[in-house]
Amino acid sequence: MFEYTVKFAILPKDTTATEICDYEYYYRHPFTVIKIRDSIEIVGERAFSNNIWLRSVELGANVKFIKKAAFYNCVKLEEVKLHSYVLEIGEGAFCMCKSLKEIVLPNGINTIKRYAFAASGLQKIFLPKGLKKVDDWLFHNCRKLQEVLLPDTLTSICSNAFAYCELLTSIVIPKNIIEIGNCAFLKCKNLKNVYIQGNIEMIGKKVFEGCRKVTIHIIGTTQPDWAKNLGKNCIIELS
Repeated sequence: MFEYTVKFAILPKDTTATEICDYEYYYRHPFTVIKIRDSIEIVGERAFSNNIWLRSVELGANVKFIKKAAFYNCVKLEEVKLHSYVLEIGEGAFCMCKSLKEIVLPNGINTIKRYAFAASGLQKIFLPKGLKKVDDWLFHNCRKLQEVLLPDTLTSICSNAFAYCELLTSIVIPKNIIEIGNCAFLKCKNLKNVYIQGNIEMIGKKVFEGCRKVTIHIIGTTQPDWAKNLGKNCIIELS
């Protein structure tokens, strides 16, 4: 165990590098605050994962890709600053970051892969305009998540996307969503109101299973066939 920590570091040391390599700062580097150089375009797989000291990260202005599990299980990470050039957040990139309460996602992001924020400490999330889907298990087990804003660009909410988000009480499903996957809101026990604005074509199995009592507000259309299969805990209201 380290007897000291480095309070602040600009990484990497190489001022011409364009990538932080896979596992480059994995676990062994006791930084608490880091700034990633503007020359960097890719933060590699597990680059900072399991860092038990890290509290704050500012990504350089030219970072485009945050790879798989880049900050996985950084349990003390409280602050992440992303700039507008970020295009993709990889699978499990911030999974298990239990101290991360909020993150601002730039609208240029078009891909956020599964598990990216699973089991994190997020309390609210506004997903970026341009995103097409809420991927599988994306916010699974975010037990402190209370507020979610989904953009109109979304077309699907995938399996287990919000499962076990126990403090979520309501959500608005945007007008262009056509599919909600299996168990998308499984065990969201305090979910009370779901507002559906468009014409969803398919809803999977057990979407609202384990929710105590949910009112499904279907806006601007007749009751669809899938509504009768939602379960006894769901009340349908047309408006």
